[in-house]
Amino acid sequence: MALTSITMTGASKENIKEGFTKVNDIIDDLAATTSGLGASCIGIYDSAGNYAAANVETALAEVYTDHAAALSMSSLFDVNSATTTGLTWGHKGGALRNDNTITTVAAGTVSLNDDATNYVEVGTDGTVYVVLSAFTSGRIPIRTVVTASGVQGTSTDKRAWFSTWATGPSDTAYAASWDGVTTIGPSKNAVYDKLETMGGPVLITETTAAHTAAATELYKGTTYTSSYAGETIITLPAGASGYGFTGVVTVAQYLQFLANGTETFRFLATQSAAGGYIRSNVVGNTVEIEWSGSEWVITGLGGAWTYDE
Repeated sequence: MALTSITMTGASKENIKEGFTKVNDIIDDLAATTSGLGASCIGIYDSAGNYAAANVETALAEVYTDHAAALSMSSLFDVNSATTTGLTWGHKGGALRNDNTITTVAAGTVSLNDDATNYVEVGTDGTVYVVLSAFTSGRIPIRTVVTASGVQGTSTDKRAWFSTWATGPSDTAYAASWDGVTTIGPSKNAVYDKLETMGGPVLITETTAAHTAAATELYKGTTYTSSYAGETIITLPAGASGYGFTGVVTVAQYLQFLANGTETFRFLATQSAAGGYIRSNVVGNTVEIEWSGSEWVITGLGGAWTYDE
């Protein structure tokens, strides 16, 4: 159907009747819900190009329903001109996602600071804030509004929806007595962090008769010496992969390393007793020891050392 003008020639009652008939036909067509009739004649279609509504209002509602999803992101926290005036800035509502949590935010208003640049932002719970100086870490920027003498001037949209939310991944977990990384999360380089905590090789000069070695010392490749005026016994923790250390006799007193529990020391074919020791009191003697997975193995030996066999 096409909308065309009604042209009548003459003023006879037949022509008048025909004219009213054409008018009635137009009214019927406009009221029809058949595709190609009614509101489709003036360009109202649904998203599929069809018209099935009984009136224009219903057709417009159908069009909005079909396309509203595509418009929702652009309208979320957009300026609401109906509630924006003076030092009041109004925003539209919508849905806000924080990871797997969806928060519905209603339209609202916030108060602006006069004679300032106002930074409008929203938190993870949907609360809208106004701050000065700069946007806050952990919140989503919405807009900057410059005010002067109670009037809003430059208003700049700062919404950037393709961004990473401020909440980061959880920290990496380590074993209680660290002999490796239990889990590696995306927020950290676990190996680097652990090495940074451990630091580099160190020299420990013992000044007392006893010292209990910490696991972190054995990971560093620590060198143990003594300045004590008597025997110094260094008790080792339970062996673990990566443990190793060096002993250097620096005074004419015994520097002794004691194995944990039933663990042993080995040098070639010689093995100490369970829970045994290795010691020397000759200045300049050295020993290098590493954990093999089942016992402490002497990988370097300088001078005479005594074993508890």
